[in-house]
Amino acid sequence: MTNLVSGLLYYTALGKERILFNVHVRNLDNNICLFLNAQIVEKQAGIKIGELPYVNAYGLEVRQLFQNLISNA
Repeated sequence: MTNLVSGLLYYTALGKERILFNVHVRNLDNNICLFLNAQIVEKQAGIKIGELPYVNAYGLEVRQLFQNLISNA
């Protein structure tokens, strides 16, 4: 239920934060894995993250993108 509420909060906030940031995707993925840790442990998943770049992106949207990719994998 917590993940559902968090997801809804992220969804409603999309489009409000319109500032481009230099995002380090590696740090972003590490934070997302911590956020999804309960699901990762439950599913006994293994996640390997190699070298990732910095990208100029809208912070909230790119976080949501990677969170969806990891949780759907």
